[in-house]
Amino acid sequence: MRVLHVIGTYPPTTAYTGPPDAIHRLYQEMILQGTDVRVVTTDTDRTQRLPVVTNRWTEHQGVPVFYGRRWGWSGHFSPSFLRAIVRSARRSDLVHVTAVYGWWLPVAAAACWRNTIPLVLSPRGSFAPEALAWHSRKKRVFESLGGNVALRAVQAFHATTPQEEAHIRALFPTVHVGCVPNGVDIPEDAKLRGWRVGPSEPFLLFLGRLHTHKNLDLLLRAWAPVARDNKMLSLCLVGPDDERIGEQLRQLASDLGLERRIHLLGRRDGEEKSTLLARARALVLPSKSENFGNAVAEALAHGTPVITTTGTPWSEALSRGCGWWVEPSEVALGAALREATELPSERLAEMGARGRVWMQEAFSWPAIAARMRAFYAEVIERARSARSAS
Repeated sequence: MRVLHVIGTYPPTTAYTGPPDAIHRLYQEMILQGTDVRVVTTDTDRTQRLPVVTNRWTEHQGVPVFYGRRWGWSGHFSPSFLRAIVRSARRSDLVHVTAVYGWWLPVAAAACWRNTIPLVLSPRGSFAPEALAWHSRKKRVFESLGGNVALRAVQAFHATTPQEEAHIRALFPTVHVGCVPNGVDIPEDAKLRGWRVGPSEPFLLFLGRLHTHKNLDLLLRAWAPVARDNKMLSLCLVGPDDERIGEQLRQLASDLGLERRIHLLGRRDGEEKSTLLARARALVLPSKSENFGNAVAEALAHGTPVITTTGTPWSEALSRGCGWWVEPSEVALGAALREATELPSERLAEMGARGRVWMQEAFSWPAIAARMRAFYAEVIERARSARSAS
């Protein structure tokens, strides 16, 4: 099985996280399981360029990658990137594209049609009702300039959650959809114990991009009355501030009298991030909507319970007893925050342990890679059967 993945940016990017990191980790595991996987992308890192070899095949941490050199000061336009899609599709059994609104989708669709191979598309939340309303005018322009033709050429969609699968089926009821979630790295017990050792004031943790879509203003307002009643606990916001809303959040914290109870720590990776995840009393993800919510899986893998909203696909955290899943309102979120601060540490540890077992059983990368391999094999077989029938 020869798979070509097409995505606008890829590790070692630091400006774009989430899907690029998840795809890279997935393909590392799939290669170990014997799948021939290659990635075609660009060297963009928002306004910067990645420190990589461009315009020829190279390798990043075991995954073959072609980084097309970007034209211009930002964005994803790269003629060599587009040419590499066309050339590489010729010797592939399947092309998998991430992101709907990228100019590489029509190019990949044409290459698949020319070589009679199936096209798989990961919308990564683009078909959620809230996402469809975002920049709707630009999306209509894209669709009118070839996007709709490309979407009609998709032979299978990849969803990461049942919620996303439902969004896709509402728009494309006759197209095959496979639901394969992101995986998560499960820390070793010894490392987890090491991260938990050391002096630390109790805190709750938000992990992710600082973005209006994450409902951080709601989080601060819900946190304010809880913080006033618990003078020892703080809230740490960890993640890149690409939208430049940090100052707004600091001003809101000041208005609420929370200057010393809210800490904006910027992006943290590696051991620093793991230490924060392992030591937090709970992770809070109050987003308006999430396609997956990697931070929730990461927290549970570190044995930390989670507080998240009904806009995310993590209702099972509630039923499994490893977190809270509440309406994105000040009252409901505040009640969950208060309960998490008042529960004994032993109870929180029990909740986190249940979540960690869940991640080990259902979200380990070897298990997710095996599911993706099976999905790809099914799509290829369906395409072959359709060609034979015609």
